[in-house]
Amino acid sequence: MSQRKAIRMDDQAVEAYIASGVRARVSTLDRRGAPHVVPVTYTVLDGRVAFWADRGSQKVVNLRRDPRVACIIDDGVHFGEFRGVEIIGEAELDDDPDTTSRVIELCCAKVPEEWIETARATLTELAPERIVVAIKAERVNSWDHSKVPGLRPQDVGR
Repeated sequence: MSQRKAIRMDDQAVEAYIASGVRARVSTLDRRGAPHVVPVTYTVLDGRVAFWADRGSQKVVNLRRDPRVACIIDDGVHFGEFRGVEIIGEAELDDDPDTTSRVIELCCAKVPEEWIETARATLTELAPERIVVAIKAERVNSWDHSKVPGLRPQDVGR
């Protein structure tokens, strides 16, 4: 078995890893086709990575023109600790008030208990300016270097 296959997470590990995270980097394509990469705070909505964005933000402008998107959620400082998930797919934009309310509650669930009411009030106030972006995955890649003790950079890909 190749080292790349050995470090791949199974579907349950990918799901748990995504659910445990808070920040991701999302890449869209600008009008010239160049990548536009931004950090976002995300949640999981109906099994999809989802985040809020300002309706006029560059990422939303890009996604309205071309819904292709890539997203990376990762962590680790040293090579042997690196873990992550890459999601490649299409973004779906949703401004339905019920979807917005669900995203507010999902975001509040990630906030320390003493801050939930403040977060809920702030997010509710921001809601009219935001749109939900959910990523419909077409391809998912993952890695967990801790699965192979002693893994070295030159070993990956073999």
